[in-house]
Amino acid sequence: MFNESFDIGNLPPTLRLATVTLILKPGKASTDCSSYRPISLMGVDTKILCKVLAKSLDPYVPFLVHNDQNGFVRSRQGFHNIRRVLNIIHCNYNARDNALLSLDARQAFDRIEWPYLFNVLPRYGIGGKFLKWIQLLYTGPVACVRTNNNLSSQITLERSTRQGCPLSPLLFILAIEPLAISIRNEANLSGITIGDQEHRISLYADDVILFLSKLSTSIPAILQLINRFGKFLGYNINDTKSSILFLSKEERSNPIIRSPFFNAIEGFTYLGVKITPQINKIVKANYDPLMGKVRESIEKWTTMPISMIGRINLIKMVTLLKFLYLFQSLPLPKHFFKEINKILCRFIWNNRKPRFSLRLLYLPYDSSGLQMPNLQWYYWAAQLRCAMFYFLTQS
Repeated sequence: MFNESFDIGNLPPTLRLATVTLILKPGKASTDCSSYRPISLMGVDTKILCKVLAKSLDPYVPFLVHNDQNGFVRSRQGFHNIRRVLNIIHCNYNARDNALLSLDARQAFDRIEWPYLFNVLPRYGIGGKFLKWIQLLYTGPVACVRTNNNLSSQITLERSTRQGCPLSPLLFILAIEPLAISIRNEANLSGITIGDQEHRISLYADDVILFLSKLSTSIPAILQLINRFGKFLGYNINDTKSSILFLSKEERSNPIIRSPFFNAIEGFTYLGVKITPQINKIVKANYDPLMGKVRESIEKWTTMPISMIGRINLIKMVTLLKFLYLFQSLPLPKHFFKEINKILCRFIWNNRKPRFSLRLLYLPYDSSGLQMPNLQWYYWAAQLRCAMFYFLTQS
């Protein structure tokens, strides 16, 4: 079937059809259409073809895109971006005429223009039959939108890389890389220099953050670049939803330049982490809300008739998972683990006096323990994992 479709240059109608289901973005208004993320549910046969192409392309992507891009690239992780942002804020604390600009893209995946995409892919050396297979997937695709369990009539798609397709993330980062190259090479744009390295841009797929200095020339230059690329790439930003964080405390109160971006005096959220202008406040900004949610969950569980083993399993399967992402992204003071251990200890013993220490609960079953997770050990493991990435991947 696939070979015949390849020969005639068109997939069967059922393989070109996808059902679009809408998922509300966290913290967004349900009455706003732009608050929903359109996920394409594709047929199994189509997804198999997309996955085969993605698996074939995946090993080469790290050599095609710069280390600034860490989204959906083998051996690269999101914590690289977060740690880079924190290190730049730390090194340039209260520096004048320096700022971080977090761009909010307007439906980035859904606006990629196909003529641009198929013009840029050969520049990476992607051609021949492989390019024809990709073009086959984008020949006459249609979609139905599911709303309240009702399907709309079929809509013919004319642009976008479908969210939900295994191949789409790789195509998107290849499509946006020329914009990143232009930002790195723009003469009128100045990045933040630390040592002998100038930092200008960090990307995680469509999440883009810029490091700027000499703002009077850099901000107009970046606006001009994005507007020019938007005409043929389809990439546009929400100016009012994009956030600029001035590193100087004085400039946060009295900006030295007028810009269309939101002045993030208290910081902004990047890849799920609250970025604050003061590094010493970042732990409180991220862990305090999480601790509040953990306490709320534990209060609910405490009223339930759950055995000790059941309570430890809840900690493993629910509580621990809430912390793992932040463990690899943010530093933690020692007193944090004392606080969380007190909360977990009270929960395990159901507010009664402990009969033995947590150290015994950490032991495996064959050593008379209950294999309770030690959060501090997980934190150390997350830190070592980050160090391992830097040594082994040369990222």
